[in-house]
Amino acid sequence: MPDLSDGDAQRVVDFAQEMADDATDAEPLNWRILVIISEMYYDVALQSPEYEGVEEARFYLSKAEKLAPDRWEVLRLQLLVPDLERARAALPK
Repeated sequence: MPDLSDGDAQRVVDFAQEMADDATDAEPLNWRILVIISEMYYDVALQSPEYEGVEEARFYLSKAEKLAPDRWEVLRLQLLVPDLERARAALPK
């Protein structure tokens, strides 16, 4: 979220976390929701190094892995999330 102020970015993340909590409460076995949430945190952490969203990405990824370990969406995140620093280095400056 490079175009947002720190305060606005935090409000967006807080709102997204509230929506994530609501979604996982409503459908705790829906692995797709967990993947989307994990991707969101990964993307935020990738774009904003000062935000440590990778731990949240790992948390939701681990839940998705338990529900759908063989889905390509989960497998893709298993490759991306641990290698965040290398992905950051590949971004254009």
